[in-house]
Amino acid sequence: MESGIIQSSLQENLNKSSKNSQAVSDNQESAADSNIFVEKLKLKQCSFIDNLKLASTYLQNVDEAPPRLAERLSKEIKVLSRGLPLDKSCSIFIGIDSNQMRYMSGVIAGSEGTPYAHGLFFFDIFCGPDFPRSPPQVTLKTTGNGEAYFGPNLYSNGYVCLSIINTWSGDESERWNSNKNILQVLLSIQALVMDNNIIQKEPGLYYLDVNCPDSVIFQNAVKYLNIKYAMIKNMRTPPAGFEELVHDYFQLKREFILMEINQWLDKAKNESHHFSQQSIAQSYNPGLCQRMHNEGFFKVLSEIGRELETEFDARYGPCEIKLKLYNRDK
Repeated sequence: MESGIIQSSLQENLNKSSKNSQAVSDNQESAADSNIFVEKLKLKQCSFIDNLKLASTYLQNVDEAPPRLAERLSKEIKVLSRGLPLDKSCSIFIGIDSNQMRYMSGVIAGSEGTPYAHGLFFFDIFCGPDFPRSPPQVTLKTTGNGEAYFGPNLYSNGYVCLSIINTWSGDESERWNSNKNILQVLLSIQALVMDNNIIQKEPGLYYLDVNCPDSVIFQNAVKYLNIKYAMIKNMRTPPAGFEELVHDYFQLKREFILMEINQWLDKAKNESHHFSQQSIAQSYNPGLCQRMHNEGFFKVLSEIGRELETEFDARYGPCEIKLKLYNRDK
């Protein structure tokens, strides 16, 4: 049931991204770009990394791994290598410690059409001695050192709130059991957590419309934080072992990213929502929400967009696509 929901959510995101299809020649060009993207990154999608565990949140977990764990982890890695999505619209990558496979890093690329779009979100994963009877432990590392609150399920301290890893209550069918796997965990985060319905995941707020002011404010905050931490910060200080992946990923997706952000800028420029200090979203990223309230989201988004554009140009050279920034020529 849950896997069906995941696939449905992913397909919904992909369907939204294809609604504005252009001429056949544009589609052919897009297909060619996607093929290059897959070809360049396929070998980096599931990789073994020396000393990956040294940067893990779970480094202090020194319980000895039982022999049966190695066999199960081998199966997990096989499932991951075959099932991880790799597409310009949404991808997931995995790094595994070369000597201790129980230490992993999941890298989720936010799906196109969401506030998380194209950012790289890093998650520490650790399989304890009771795995798979107990779920893997998962912590979000892309938090800007605790400054970024990406949603009710993705805390600024890295806590991941999700039924499949038993950190949130849910139907028995949604909770972890030994028949589930790490791939399902990563797909659940990408499809069910990192979507447009952010504030709706807060208990009691599920009824809010996705386009209501409180919802839009939270989406806007995540867009800004995505650019700042899941894009710019990752390019400047990529996690150890992922340097090539980060470099190649952003080089290949640069134009795609700029086009998506231009859509955000167009929407922000014409946005009629007023930022109230009484907004529900104000309690999550208060400093950022205050800036958006004082300056307007179009200006705030333009500032971080300009920083991203400068970073891209410095790393990869000039680009024909330019962001539609506030005070573009200043």
